Amino acid sequence: MEVAEKAPERSLGDLFGALTEDLKSLVQQEARLAKVEIGAKLMEVTQHLGMLALGTGIFYAGFLAALYGVVAYIASTGVAVWQAGALVSIVTLCVGGGLAVAGLGALKNMSMRPEQTITTLKEDAKWLKEQAGKS
Repeated sequence: MEVAEKAPERSLGDLFGALTEDLKSLVQQEARLAKVEIGAKLMEVTQHLGMLALGTGIFYAGFLAALYGVVAYIASTGVAVWQAGALVSIVTLCVGGGLAVAGLGALKNMSMRPEQTITTLKEDAKWLKEQAGKS
């Protein structure tokens, strides 16, 4: 028959020290997680802003050449040039405004909360309460 070795009893000070070290490590890990998660969110915002700027620029550049042709075509049907220009401008502003509103809407609907960090912090608080209850 084997005699089981009895684990040495840990003092309250040892338990508190271990808990403090675990808590310190946990806080450091959570800080790293928050930094990574916020960095990812900022990268996403940058991508949305880039998409908004690129879409607006392409829209503007692409239509500048075409707008002249549309104005000239409308003017060739007997409409005054200023009226043709005003009509094309109104349509262009509506389309460009729609693109800008869509880009801004995507940015407004994007959550900047570090969801994963918040979830793990709640789990950590629960774990800490359990550890404190064991002591």
